[in-house]
Amino acid sequence: MKTTNTLPKIFALLLSGGLALISTGVSAQNLLNNPGFQNGSAGWSTGCSIEIYPENVYGGSSSSNYVTEIDVERCFNQEVAVSPGNIYDFGYKASRRQGSTPATVGMTVTITGVQSGVQYLNISKTYTNTTWAYTTESFSFTLPSNSIDTRVNITFSNYLTTGTYGTIIDDINFNVDPQSSVLPVKLISFSGDIKNNTAVLNWTATNEDKDGKYFIIERAAAQGAFDSIGVLAVTGTRYSFIDLKMLSGSNNYRLKMLSMAGYTYSKVIKMDAAIAASVQIYPNPATSSIGFKLTSTTKKVANVQIYSLSGSVVDLKQVQLNVGLNTGTLDITALHPGAFFLKISDGNGMNYAQQFCKK
Repeated sequence: MKTTNTLPKIFALLLSGGLALISTGVSAQNLLNNPGFQNGSAGWSTGCSIEIYPENVYGGSSSSNYVTEIDVERCFNQEVAVSPGNIYDFGYKASRRQGSTPATVGMTVTITGVQSGVQYLNISKTYTNTTWAYTTESFSFTLPSNSIDTRVNITFSNYLTTGTYGTIIDDINFNVDPQSSVLPVKLISFSGDIKNNTAVLNWTATNEDKDGKYFIIERAAAQGAFDSIGVLAVTGTRYSFIDLKMLSGSNNYRLKMLSMAGYTYSKVIKMDAAIAASVQIYPNPATSSIGFKLTSTTKKVANVQIYSLSGSVVDLKQVQLNVGLNTGTLDITALHPGAFFLKISDGNGMNYAQQFCKK
């Protein structure tokens, strides 16, 4: 995931609106995707193989709680977005598998900076329990404020286990220590656009205290739960974040802001990757007119706007979209040569912007 604070001003000006903030009590958010393996291997990668079954396959009692195993054949990892200057808490539950298992089994866990290669955590643990019983492991580390890392890789691999019966793992947790983060910022605006099939989020905030730390960017599918996809440190008033890997179909985005008193959420922004993929503008570069093609699943009214790079609206009209393929044109003969943005939106999830040039 790449982030930037230097996108053209146009994206900071598109789609502003009021914010609905929800306050809750202090609660550390797990930054991992699928930490309890209930969704199979989703979110996890492997350089060897990964095995996930109900707990009772390995000697436990539950047939609905899914777990994974580390042995001579198994390993897995996941990258997580982080922000320098924070303290991170990390932990998991582990047990020696029951049955034909060596008397001592173990695993090694490393947390390594993706950009720097620095190992922030490197631990090896062994398990010898003769009946099914989890041991809860907890660790923490500080990501230095001068670190270049914006992501870390959490890796589980084999340690000492000699066979295919090894260590069972469940409920992995990775979160920012709530006591390390204070974020007394106030959101002014939060908006989003789709540019060339990538989601561009922009927001402005007032940093009312120098102790502000970070924003967590969260994404969810249409009917899914929110997961964190990035973290940005509080550095000023204008922020941008690019999601290069949108989910197919609808994508819901929100910001989570943590403080000593609890945390707040921004409003949810909905963007549809399928709709964005169906938009085409032509020709590019253009001389006297710019055209667009758009496939719509419903009949609705959409706004078609042309913006200068400074954010000024130079043309605006409403068009009626019908179900199926829609086409339209805008006269640009009065525009001076240069770069502009064509934006098509309907106020209900379709927010598409693409740059074009006027010759």
